[in-house]
Amino acid sequence: MPLIMGEIILTGVHDRFPRLKFVSVEAGIGWVPYYTEQMDDRYDRNKYWAKIKLEKQPSEYVRSNWWFTFIIDHYGVANRHAIGIDNIMWSTDYPHHGCDWPQSRRVVAEMMKDVPAAERRKIVFENAARLYGMRLGE
Repeated sequence: MPLIMGEIILTGVHDRFPRLKFVSVEAGIGWVPYYTEQMDDRYDRNKYWAKIKLEKQPSEYVRSNWWFTFIIDHYGVANRHAIGIDNIMWSTDYPHHGCDWPQSRRVVAEMMKDVPAAERRKIVFENAARLYGMRLGE
């Protein structure tokens, strides 16, 4: 996923299609802060000789056009602010073997025990509802 994301961003796809959204699925989230930092650095170091001209920094496209899912990622949850609370979504992968069902609620509660309730709601369902245009119950 990091290679795909880098190729999409650094080839200017988001400048040509600014409303295009991508969701990284089954790749976790712990890698996102490091990779985003490195993409900005490599872009700044190489944009002139490589003749790459983006309208924004790569990290800005990550925040505006990318969402990331995870099942178990304690490191990613601990570093959620570096990724962007509005861009991460917990996933279950039910009914496949990688899911935590029927222990999903327990696993999420343990992994997010230090996450404030408002952030937990965003990660567990509000971000997905917003991304996919679903209305939440009043």
